[in-house]
Amino acid sequence: MNRLRQSVTAKTIAALLSAVFFAGALIGASILTAVSGIYVLPGESAYYGSTWCYDKTVEIAGEVALWYYANDWMDESALSAEARERFGPDKTNLGFRLIVEERSGPDTFDSGSAATQEAQRSETVLLESYIPERAGFHMRYHYADLVVECYVSSPLTAADEFWEDKNIFDRLAAEQDMISLLLGVCAAGLLVTVVVLCLSAGRRGDSAEITLNGLDRVPLDFYLLADGLFIVFLISTIDGLFYGTGLHGVVAVIIPTLCYLMGLAALLTIAARAKAGGIFKNTLVYRSWRTLYGGIKRVCSAVTDTAGMIVKNARVTFKAGFAFIAAQLINVCLAAGFFTGGGPFFFFLGAIFNFLLLAGLCVIAVNLQRLQDGAKRLAEGELDFRVDTARMFADFKTHAERLGRIGEGMSIALEQRMRSERLKTELITNVSHDIKTPLTSIINYVDLLDKESLTGQPQEYVEVLKRQSARLRKLTEDLVEASKASAGMVNLSLEKTGVCELLQQGLGEYEEKLAQGNLETVITAPEAELYVMADGRLLWRVIDNLLNNACKYSLPGTRVYFNVYRLDDQVGILIKNISKERLNIDADELMERFVRGDASRATEGSGLGLNIARSLVELMKGSFSISADGDLFKAHIRLPCWACSL
Repeated sequence: MNRLRQSVTAKTIAALLSAVFFAGALIGASILTAVSGIYVLPGESAYYGSTWCYDKTVEIAGEVALWYYANDWMDESALSAEARERFGPDKTNLGFRLIVEERSGPDTFDSGSAATQEAQRSETVLLESYIPERAGFHMRYHYADLVVECYVSSPLTAADEFWEDKNIFDRLAAEQDMISLLLGVCAAGLLVTVVVLCLSAGRRGDSAEITLNGLDRVPLDFYLLADGLFIVFLISTIDGLFYGTGLHGVVAVIIPTLCYLMGLAALLTIAARAKAGGIFKNTLVYRSWRTLYGGIKRVCSAVTDTAGMIVKNARVTFKAGFAFIAAQLINVCLAAGFFTGGGPFFFFLGAIFNFLLLAGLCVIAVNLQRLQDGAKRLAEGELDFRVDTARMFADFKTHAERLGRIGEGMSIALEQRMRSERLKTELITNVSHDIKTPLTSIINYVDLLDKESLTGQPQEYVEVLKRQSARLRKLTEDLVEASKASAGMVNLSLEKTGVCELLQQGLGEYEEKLAQGNLETVITAPEAELYVMADGRLLWRVIDNLLNNACKYSLPGTRVYFNVYRLDDQVGILIKNISKERLNIDADELMERFVRGDASRATEGSGLGLNIARSLVELMKGSFSISADGDLFKAHIRLPCWACSL
């Protein structure tokens, strides 16, 4: 069972076996039905009461009628001789009479009772082959205006098609017990395969979840419609499938089996959808209902919201409603005056009133357009823009003045924000400058102590002071630089700068640190130098920060990749390395100030490097982004190409 759930091949084999079992059950049931005749003479074979005998009789009766129509030009004696030669008792077991029915009396729609109709009907025998002494099967076959009265000889004497069919039929009848057993096996196999396929529907591999495939996403209506069409086709053609072909006919088995496979597909997709919890959700009927229901709901919601808005803004809606009703009343009065004999005078007044009404609506539309333009320009940053309030109605004018005050408020808030940023930058710069003076003295005295050739524990203290004072100086410098970069207070000199050359210089300076970390560098760059429009000093600072991060945080024994490329009007620098610590923080958060990827903070660093790098790149009109894919860290720099800026 588990193997069947895991393997698509196993499910396909199970479906094919199910189709084989269905075909076997169909053949077995058809044979058992056929060998149990209902027109059997005592002591005779059930063949005479089977559909095989009936179908063969109908087939040969049709051939007899066609033969007669093809040779009815012959005289009676020649036709009788031809019939004895072609349909004699040594050639066929079917004896027949060709009869034509004639009616006497008036040809009306109502000719009395059945007995009266029978009395009015007479028959004339056109041709007779031979009538066997004993008939195992007798029937009348109507073909056009002929009646072929057929008699099948019992026992069969000629080795014809009846003889062959009866031999096969008798052998099958003798094996009814075996056929019944095979029918039971096929029925049991059919039931087992259907149950197993239904249980495995929607299962994929070892997963306990139900997974719907592409066929399960087809609307269920299509499956049901296809199955219905197949069933209608089968019902309408089932007699034709068996007629003249025998129960072992291939077509009589293939078409019902195809119908079964269509039904099985519908059953399996229904089972999968039922397990997934939505049989009817993926149907056109359900979707149509949801669409209709959603449309009605939206209309009702819109009507409710509109009514609520009208009630909530009663003052405005009252004015609009009063103006509308007043205009309609005036038009009604003018129309009444026109139709009661006022003539051209009231028509002229109506034209003037409606022209003034149109002019008022146009003024309202212009006022609304002015307000929209003003709001748009304020949103785009033109805080000093003011809406022209000339020839504005009172409410529109008030709104325009409020928009102006909003612009003034935003300008004041922006100025205060910028002043706060400047004060913050100045504070950081001044504090950093004040820290530098005593820090310089500390560093100098630590250097003097280091030259005294101290030994033992005092020397260890000096090493700690020396290391921490250097770290404090680096933190102070980074803090000042980050503050200036974010505020845009860095002197910028954009010029032609070679990216590959600058990167090679940086790798040369960090060669020793990279070797200490057992890191291998892989550079991918074009042969020709790529130039960007940037400040070389600031770009070096960015590359220096990224190389320093790579040396600190890369997993020893891995590679650091550097990729320099050109894309349209930009030059990109992509740096990738494997982190030795798990990156448990979002990439965007890593670029914030004082944020580091190693939660333990086991390495020295200020947490300002990436923030400084982003600010400097943005000052040079470029973009800086980082991303983390598992433990793979990527830093991406894009700067304007120098050749494209000429």
